Amino acid sequence: MQYADVILPVPLHATFTYAIPEGMHVVEGVRVLVPFGRGKKYVGLVDRVHDQQPQGYAVKPIESVMDVTPIVTGSQLKLWHWISDYYLSPIGDVYKAALPGGLKAEDGYKPKTETYIRLTEQYRNVTALHVALNVLARAKNQLNVFTEYLALSGWDQMEDETAEAKPQPTEKQPAEVTREELMNVAGCTSATLKQLEQRQMLETYEVEVGRLNHGGPYRPELIKKLSAAQSEAYNQILLSMMKKQVTLLHGVTSSGKTEIYIHLIQRALERKEQVLFLMPEIALTVQMMQRLQRIFGDKLGIYHSRYSDAERVEIWQKQLSENPYDVILGARSAVFLPFQRLGLVIVDEEHETSYKQQDPAPRYHARSAAIMMAAQMRNETKVLLGTATPSLESYHNAMTGKYGLVELKERYQGIELPEIQVVDTADLQHRKMMHGPFSPLLLTRMREALERGEQVILFQNRRGFAPVVECRQCGWVPTCQHCDVALTYHRQLNQLTCHYCGYTYRIPTECPCCGSTNLRSRGYGTEKIEEQVHELFPDARIARMDLSPQDERISLLERRWLPKVLTSRKSVWWALSMQTPCSTTPTFEPTSMPS
Repeated sequence: MQYADVILPVPLHATFTYAIPEGMHVVEGVRVLVPFGRGKKYVGLVDRVHDQQPQGYAVKPIESVMDVTPIVTGSQLKLWHWISDYYLSPIGDVYKAALPGGLKAEDGYKPKTETYIRLTEQYRNVTALHVALNVLARAKNQLNVFTEYLALSGWDQMEDETAEAKPQPTEKQPAEVTREELMNVAGCTSATLKQLEQRQMLETYEVEVGRLNHGGPYRPELIKKLSAAQSEAYNQILLSMMKKQVTLLHGVTSSGKTEIYIHLIQRALERKEQVLFLMPEIALTVQMMQRLQRIFGDKLGIYHSRYSDAERVEIWQKQLSENPYDVILGARSAVFLPFQRLGLVIVDEEHETSYKQQDPAPRYHARSAAIMMAAQMRNETKVLLGTATPSLESYHNAMTGKYGLVELKERYQGIELPEIQVVDTADLQHRKMMHGPFSPLLLTRMREALERGEQVILFQNRRGFAPVVECRQCGWVPTCQHCDVALTYHRQLNQLTCHYCGYTYRIPTECPCCGSTNLRSRGYGTEKIEEQVHELFPDARIARMDLSPQDERISLLERRWLPKVLTSRKSVWWALSMQTPCSTTPTFEPTSMPS
């Protein structure tokens, strides 16, 4: 008797053993339908097949096997167990995070099909077609649809056949016609098509078309030639990969790291290897997709959570097929995809915290998971970590010799880095030299830029007018009843808003704790920055671009030829000066706050 240890989508730190009935073929990596608990059934994944009978309880049998071949490879199962052990997460949670939803349900995935129209077998010769046209002579709508089909498919161009010829088309094969195409061209309804089907002249059939996009042809000739500095870094990376499994590419911004990635991807393709290219955010993935797709075309696949579940299932299945994607570009979830001949993993912007899965479980780090996945591959898959600001752990590993280290200190085409000046605003605040959130140096640089007819960009990491409203008597701060976080005051909307759940509140007229009406805003948001810039530079055209609760955006393209000051997100910055946040900020009562 054989038994199978099955991973179930439940948050438990264990697999569950089931008996394999006689005649049932079960291997590691296939899905099985099994009973669990009282009257429940789950789709589980076979983790191990063995002949060791469990002791102390009656073993339930597997009800059915859902796959002919495994949908998860052995290396994937190893990675799942490592994530479960290393991050103290139940293996069932890893299973739920790794597989698309359509593969975790008994019948959750349905392939996308399209309906096509064709002649029935008895009408697939010219003689029979003449008979059909005569029969439809008095049914104008049906005759119109039938003749339009003959034109679209090319049957009207077929040569006449002799009486002795078999009822089959000539060497020129008819074109396939979709139901939708025929209805659009003929301007008919589904009822008319149904009548032709009832006459057994036309019939419908389904064709699986899939949901994946087609990226075009593979065009390696579009790969740009590397500069001298890039070529040197490229060669150093290859040398490092001969000695180390992981290499850190520390390249300054605009040094051309992406072009080096493209050359490494091309080298892997020439070696018949697959490549996994990880990006920290979906928005960056879309931008990189356009750049890579222009070169690698249909060899490139995209995988992230913005895709529908059915699309992710089809990508998963394609990776298990005989013709998988050679390059996968995706966010952190792409690390769970199956690979048959993975040779290179690129983790761009490896320092980004977006690689950390915070909620729900498993709470893993995609960079670490990618490194471990590469280490478990039999063909010694190499990992390249690219960044302009390495994480402390990666830089430490590189400096101690655990990782290889390649530095690219020259920007592409010799472009110089911007001058950055750091201002101690805490000291200036103590000496009463600050003008609100602006230092004297910042105001000077802004004024000089505007006088030259140039533009200025300011970044502020808080939306709204003020991030906090506070009672000056007892220190009470209004918080969201759902999220328990401080509410942001939006002056233009005259309301308090939670930036986590989007819930809005009326501005209180008095403190609910002490009854005081001395409520004031504290801190600076983009609205307050905009107001103060208006006061300081009344002649400048100013636009604010941020995401307000009502998704209000101001188009900069309409004013791109005018000097302006723009306040948006991040810390205050512009080309010649960067300020650190103030340790203390003055507070005052906005005019629209209740007295």
